[in-house]
Amino acid sequence: MSFSALFAFQRPSVAAYRKSDGSLSVAPADAPRFDHDAGGNPLGLLVEAGAEMGQHDGIALRGSVAIEGAATVFHEVANADGIQRRAHYTLNATATINACLAQVCHHRAIGAVAGFVAIRSGVVAYQGKRWAPPAIVTLADGRAVTLANGLRLLAS
Repeated sequence: MSFSALFAFQRPSVAAYRKSDGSLSVAPADAPRFDHDAGGNPLGLLVEAGAEMGQHDGIALRGSVAIEGAATVFHEVANADGIQRRAHYTLNATATINACLAQVCHHRAIGAVAGFVAIRSGVVAYQGKRWAPPAIVTLADGRAVTLANGLRLLAS
């Protein structure tokens, strides 16, 4: 499936990015930018705030994620701190993915699986990668529980 079949992307103006050969280029309005560093290494989908109010990049899923109830959303980003992998526990995978995509950064990967993938030894392991678990989990009744306090429901 193509990017445009899965995601709705918008930006009201042209914007700069680096192509796969490392050269600078300008993307037209409403075109996603798959950015690279000066050496041509892929950084991911670039989402920026924009120079003026209302000029930000907007991206969202075109449809719903086919997961009912509990899910783990995996989101990999590149930013000034390097590559970060995060696992998010949610009861609404579509809303969580859209919230992740609204972040200003380079989005390298995003996906979801049914259920809460267990935290083991302080990380969530999935498909050979280590993902940082959420710092706070909100329970169904609205109470927030920090992992520092322990959340035995999600650990084995």
